[in-house]
Amino acid sequence: MRGFLGITGHFILDWAMKSVMICCKRFKGRHTAESIRSEYEEVVTSFEIGFKIAAIVSDNASNMVKAFSIPGFDDFKVDHESSDEEIDDVDKEIEDDQSDDLHLSDCLPKHSRCFAHTLQLVVKDGLKDCSPHLKTVITKASNIVSFVRKSIIASEILEDYKRLQAANATRWNSQLHMICSVLNVPELELDKIDCKTKLSSYERKLLSELCTILEPFDKATVLVQGEKTVTASLPIPVTLGLKHQLKLISVDYNCKMIKSLKSSVEERLFQFVEDEGYILASFLDPRFKTRWCETEQIDQCLAVVKDKLSQVPTSSEPPCDQNSPPCKRAKNDDLFSFMPAPSVERKRNPSGISVSSEMDDYLSDNCIDMSKDPLLYWHSNCQRLPRLAKLAVQYLAIPATSAPVERLFSTAGKTFRPERCRLADGTFEKLMMVKCNGKMLK
Repeated sequence: MRGFLGITGHFILDWAMKSVMICCKRFKGRHTAESIRSEYEEVVTSFEIGFKIAAIVSDNASNMVKAFSIPGFDDFKVDHESSDEEIDDVDKEIEDDQSDDLHLSDCLPKHSRCFAHTLQLVVKDGLKDCSPHLKTVITKASNIVSFVRKSIIASEILEDYKRLQAANATRWNSQLHMICSVLNVPELELDKIDCKTKLSSYERKLLSELCTILEPFDKATVLVQGEKTVTASLPIPVTLGLKHQLKLISVDYNCKMIKSLKSSVEERLFQFVEDEGYILASFLDPRFKTRWCETEQIDQCLAVVKDKLSQVPTSSEPPCDQNSPPCKRAKNDDLFSFMPAPSVERKRNPSGISVSSEMDDYLSDNCIDMSKDPLLYWHSNCQRLPRLAKLAVQYLAIPATSAPVERLFSTAGKTFRPERCRLADGTFEKLMMVKCNGKMLK
């Protein structure tokens, strides 16, 4: 087994999201915070991009969080449970005295935890408090799927229905999809297969209720892991949407699980709601602006934007490409039902706080539909709102999750297959660079 370090870069060019692989290199030795930090600095120095980095997003492993934290000024408690199965090869035992050895860079980019990983921890918290009987029923559903996928006769009986989906160890929602695929097959049809494991009507109700509870979390997970769409603006509305959905769900058997999920959303996800970078991104997304804000939050949001806007030179205007990028269609989601509908009428600044004319003009525009691409709005308005557009380029480009790096490692696994196990480290890095960045040459 070999260790690798993957770094991807994300930016907005001609008002379209772009992603590149910066490195996927062999990482020898212990994966301590100091080693990770050192490798990161070596990479950004070699590419001369250190001054261009607005934020660093990584998974929630303690060594990753510590590597990009300013010693003595950690915003949030390091969670040693936060690494999942995908990163179990990482050495999580970090010595206490390492924090004294970490040196502070001249300009340390802000570090953000992966929203998807944190969301997964919330779900795990909820599943810990589900009833023991429910865990047994989930196992029964898994056994049914395993039997059908191995039996030709059973597969033929159910061929008129969608293929039953198997769960995997690395994605929590694959287990949910597995359960839903079983429930999508009528009970009478399942009884036709020669499987010793059967689900009673009561057990199907238990599973159906579980699917209802976790469906919003599944939608949120899929939504925030996009790579070609804006995701930085999603953590705050998604968090508030999940909180709202949990209030609406009525259950008969899993009340304790609902209570645990509510508590975990507050404890784990509300750090994103208070994050300045995500506040700015949500405001700069014309689908949201201040729609997600409670009345008392609007002043705080506008004050943050006003402060950042004052730091943008008035003469600086982002380039506007003449060709509009294609609109990325996004499925309208019930997660955002807690927000008021975009007003048909043009509204001025909803707060009493003094704002610039540019901010006032932006707030006067109607929010765009959730299915629209926010970058298309900025493409059309970058000359009218040049300073806000410059902030949008910076904050909307930040990914909400570390999913792009996980996709990078998936590509690396296919490249570094068994018959290529003797590839030299340098050759492997070059192959990955061509494979992942070849599209940029077109």
